[in-house]
Amino acid sequence: MPGSKDHQTICVRRRVRRTRRRSGRRPTASAPRPAIAVLSYGYWKKRFQTDPAVLGTNLRIDGEIFEIAGVTPEGFFGVEPGRFVDVWLPASLYDAKALVNADWNWFQIVGRLNHAVSRERLQALLQPSFHRFRVEQVKMYPLMPAASRHQFLRSVMQIHSASTGVADFRKLFARPLWIIFA
Repeated sequence: MPGSKDHQTICVRRRVRRTRRRSGRRPTASAPRPAIAVLSYGYWKKRFQTDPAVLGTNLRIDGEIFEIAGVTPEGFFGVEPGRFVDVWLPASLYDAKALVNADWNWFQIVGRLNHAVSRERLQALLQPSFHRFRVEQVKMYPLMPAASRHQFLRSVMQIHSASTGVADFRKLFARPLWIIFA
């Protein structure tokens, strides 16, 4: 979640953050703490005119209440080029099925590679878990043709740099743009 170590993993520091809860009260079972939200700099500027007083206040999204915990730095747009986010919310708010159902392919993991570990070494460490995951996926499709199953189970986990984002945006448009400008 933004504001924790997650955004720090991709070198993002909150531009503005709360220092303590506005109310000063501790959450209780009858009055639980609302989930937190982190605003994009652009949204903060557009909606709140960069007023730091909004930190710790509540924001209503689809009928749910979120406490504004921070603002991303100006120029941070996420890790998917071409996709803009106004408000960052915890992934734990999704239906639990979204986190455990292998058919839901919406979640990407981004991390920082330790300087002492190569991509190849990380891939070798993760490949057995990836293969077990693929074996479990194949079980859900008993009618999958043998050749497809074999190819699917032989697939290898790929470790890529996310220094320019994680979307296939560049890959999707690079060649068509190259052809247009040639």
